[in-house]
Amino acid sequence: MDGLIGILMVIGLFLLRIGLPVITLVVLGILIDRWQSKREKELAEYRQTAPAMESAAAQVNGEPEEVKVTV
Repeated sequence: MDGLIGILMVIGLFLLRIGLPVITLVVLGILIDRWQSKREKELAEYRQTAPAMESAAAQVNGEPEEVKVTV
């Protein structure tokens, strides 16, 4: 009986030592994936609704603006 309890204790500690971190990493990966998908969707919607803001951002970032000169 002591042998069975010892084996069960080793299996339990193995699952605690290996299984818990693996489960934690999988859950963390799923949460990050959902967050990233939501963020990309929001950015795509923002880009469609605010095209004027992109040109303003380009000016702030130092990108050259097209200038029409008439003589």
